[in-house]
Amino acid sequence: MKRTNRSSEADRAFTLIELLVVVSIIALLVSILLPSLSRARQQAMQVMCMTNLKQFATGIQTYVVDSDGTLPGPLHPAVYRNLDEYGPGFWSERMLTWKLRTQFKDTGGKFKASATEKVATCPLLVKVVPDSHFKNFGIMTGKGVKPTHYVINSYGRGGVWDGGLSASVVGTKPAYYFGSSYPSDNDADRQYDKPPQRIGSIKNASAEWAVAEAWFRPRDTNVSPRLQQEGPYQVAWSGEAFPNFAPHMRKGGVRAYTFVSTEQRKTDSQRIVRQMSDGATSTAFFDGHAAPVKSKVMKFANQTLFYGFPGTRNWDDGEDPNKDQAPPIPMPPM
Repeated sequence: MKRTNRSSEADRAFTLIELLVVVSIIALLVSILLPSLSRARQQAMQVMCMTNLKQFATGIQTYVVDSDGTLPGPLHPAVYRNLDEYGPGFWSERMLTWKLRTQFKDTGGKFKASATEKVATCPLLVKVVPDSHFKNFGIMTGKGVKPTHYVINSYGRGGVWDGGLSASVVGTKPAYYFGSSYPSDNDADRQYDKPPQRIGSIKNASAEWAVAEAWFRPRDTNVSPRLQQEGPYQVAWSGEAFPNFAPHMRKGGVRAYTFVSTEQRKTDSQRIVRQMSDGATSTAFFDGHAAPVKSKVMKFANQTLFYGFPGTRNWDDGEDPNKDQAPPIPMPPM
């Protein structure tokens, strides 16, 4: 009968201490690698979103060439997704994606899974604010906000959210780059539309943003109306549907944005500003290039205004931004 050498088997087995050491090493490696993997995923999504913005920039340039120098418009500032829900007509024709559909190689009426719909979709913002979020926001607030990942820079003079108040601001020069389309569901309101501008009238085209990822954070100061925004989305009426932070590579990573009360949002926004925990905003510019824009502390006349998206560059330098102005124009929903 063959005898088993128990002593020899015991010598080859792991001791509890050795097993715990191995487990600890594996846990340490995982803790080191996971942030790197998470960062790599964020970088990959940022690249995809930047690719979309580059296509917007190229599409605008091509449209301008085909339109004798005139920008597409008049447009609604928010770039809606899911254009199949609207079909050809009043709403679709107010969207930048609809105007550029030929440049995106889409000439039919269906956009689901099309190149145009892909350009309008930022993979990161799908995680932060999925389409269902906008529907829930509408149910909770009664505001008809549509799924949106991008916003265009088409602004004139008027009122914006400023620390809970409507504030008068200095407009871009020229005003309404992409024109202005009255925010109603009725074709009869087209009489209030403003025409788009010629691209040659925009100074500093390489520094002036055209399209950016949509996020909104109210300012806490009314020191100066010259820089009217902390995020690319400017209107408070529906701004709370959007994240209150620049989404890419932000401190603390990516998180979904859940609609909260105005006061809760203000508290959260103050924390973001205090910690300077914004990331970067993928942005297309009027000269045709696209780049990530980091949030920064904004100053004017040696006074700190806010921390956020740098905003527009083309102000009317002949105007004193601190002078008394006419009462702010009520901002329509968008």
